[in-house]
Amino acid sequence: MPQAGAIIAIALSGGGGQTATDPTPTQAGPSPDTKTPSESREPAPPAPAQTEPEPAPPSAEDPKALNDQGFALSQQGDNTGAVPVLQRSVEGFRAQDRRGEIDYAYALFNLATALRQTGDPAAAIPLLQERLQISDFKRGVVKRELKLAQDQAGGQGEGADEDG
Repeated sequence: MPQAGAIIAIALSGGGGQTATDPTPTQAGPSPDTKTPSESREPAPPAPAQTEPEPAPPSAEDPKALNDQGFALSQQGDNTGAVPVLQRSVEGFRAQDRRGEIDYAYALFNLATALRQTGDPAAAIPLLQERLQISDFKRGVVKRELKLAQDQAGGQGEGADEDG
């Protein structure tokens, strides 16, 4: 029964009309006693009441989250907007006595870079000098940023990092 197979295939695909293999017209749409997939589903049961509260999102004042936010602003070209966010990040790390963390080193670098790019290279210099004391990670990049800040500030802070 090749014709019956073609009719079923057309009916299942929602097609109608004539095809090259089936010269007889077919019914458009499902028969009245056939349910469409959306009609055959039961409604979803109501969601059960939550017994445990959902975990709170990370604090907006989390220094690492603030650094991430400030870095994202800098990457978008908004260094002016990034500076206060990155300042809160650095202050947060300091207040929580987390100066030994690599994320603090990142925050120092990001704040210094944003400060230099917004026209305050002198404020960037001590931050970069502190950054060099915390970690050797990407030391060359940090030293180049320090040199840029010193050059833009008119040589302030020169010689502060003579060890390498």
